[in-house]
Amino acid sequence: MKYPRQLKLLLAATVLFAFQAAVTTYTNATFFEKYISESWVGLIYTLTSILTIVIVSYSNSIINKFGIRKTLLYALGLLLVGLGLVLYGTGSIVIVSGLMCYMLMSSFGFFLYDLLLEHYLTPTTTEHIRGLYLLAVNLGWLFAPSIAGFSTDKLGIESVYAISFVVVLTLFIVIHSNLRSIAHKPRPHTSIWKVMKKTWAKPALRSVMVINFTLQWFYVWMVIYMASYLRTVHELSSTNIGIIFTVM
Repeated sequence: MKYPRQLKLLLAATVLFAFQAAVTTYTNATFFEKYISESWVGLIYTLTSILTIVIVSYSNSIINKFGIRKTLLYALGLLLVGLGLVLYGTGSIVIVSGLMCYMLMSSFGFFLYDLLLEHYLTPTTTEHIRGLYLLAVNLGWLFAPSIAGFSTDKLGIESVYAISFVVVLTLFIVIHSNLRSIAHKPRPHTSIWKVMKKTWAKPALRSVMVINFTLQWFYVWMVIYMASYLRTVHELSSTNIGIIFTVM
């Protein structure tokens, strides 16, 4: 089955985007603890998640104004700004805000990549292309924890964000130069509450939503606290923790 060059490029970009998100996922909580008390870390994650929900709920208006390609480029630009503040900012407020911006735009970026993928879906190729997309995401996640753990031990935790910065900058250049022909398809505004009501009214979809919520609840505990637990309680090195997460 032949696919357009831009779809292949999009899938390759997805691998890189997933990698840049995964390489920092298990270090974010530890990095936050350098600047705020441990009791505030969970609240920061909660606030970032709320802001993500707000942005996604207004995504139609944003995308209809700028187009999907420009919206993704703006998101990548804000990712670079956030990482720049993490690496070069001074003061706890600036650095924590930069990391929150980075986490927020990473989540929004995955949403935008999924929308970009819709441009290439047809009734006969949807399952195959979405399978390739999930493969690309998981390839990006595969070795990132090991690389992050090794880099943290050898060069310090800031090096992880430097790696992410280089990857995001590469993505920005590639997408700016190569995805120009994606046509913008206006998206009608849909109330998130109406969607939730319709979804909840269908037992099969409701069950999927509940299962997914439960899984995400588990994942967020793992992401925030597991690395810190293994480091502080069991005194494992960052390299060993990265290997554990890669095997997982």
